[in-house]
Amino acid sequence: MITQMIHSAVTAAVLLSQCTNTLKTKLQKFENEKNTCIISGTPIGTFIARTVRECASLCAIDDNCHSANFESVSGQCHFFTTFFPNTKAFDGFETIRKTSITGVTSGTRQTELMSASPVDVTTIESTHQVTSISTNEAEVTTIGPTNHVTSISTIQVLCSTAIGYTYDANINICYKAVATLRFYTYAKAECVSDAAHLLLIESLDVYQWAMDQMDSNGILRIYFQGERVDRFSPFLDDAGNELTYFNWSPGEPDIGNYLRTDGTTRLMEASSGNFEYSYICQIY
Repeated sequence: MITQMIHSAVTAAVLLSQCTNTLKTKLQKFENEKNTCIISGTPIGTFIARTVRECASLCAIDDNCHSANFESVSGQCHFFTTFFPNTKAFDGFETIRKTSITGVTSGTRQTELMSASPVDVTTIESTHQVTSISTNEAEVTTIGPTNHVTSISTIQVLCSTAIGYTYDANINICYKAVATLRFYTYAKAECVSDAAHLLLIESLDVYQWAMDQMDSNGILRIYFQGERVDRFSPFLDDAGNELTYFNWSPGEPDIGNYLRTDGTTRLMEASSGNFEYSYICQIY
């Protein structure tokens, strides 16, 4: 659910310089909300900022940045491409989002930050020169001549507060493997009660990872995410998107509107959901 952003009438003018050391002129407005964290999408880059206003100024430089999260303790500023991000309550984080451009001034590029708390109007000369922007969580992003920051996944942030869940940085999955046997609808309901989903297997990497988890937890079969209306309809994920990756057993998909793995081959099969199997919950 998109959290309503907070408006008020405080403006901070920030002088920004481009990577080319040339100045562009643009007045950019932002909305912000304290103690919230963006949970939709993956950061396209992470930077160091001294304040939320400086985080906003860095976002204003990058046309691909439409929203950002600022961590007050670490000073990390995470860029996102989403205009209207989904957020959740999270202490120590602040969400900012670009809104409409209100005007142009000569010789400077300014950022207006709409804040919920009073802030003095201050002009800050930017000390951050962007030399590279990471689009991969494993890459290092360089800001200025000396600062190096590795991007932190939003999934990792969510996983840090989820009881019983583990974050696997190698594949960026927050999960809980459940060996207890459940019918499909009950397995899905158990995940939903954790604000999670049944595991979404959308690539060979995730499929192989799931097989490793089954081996590690002594699990023979799992239900995983995907439902259809009838055997002539496509399987859809929880968001209604058509699934495209499958590793079917021979002759599959057969009758059944849900998905599970075979107990011997571990390949995918359609299922009626009327037998009890283990499952893996995933938070994203």
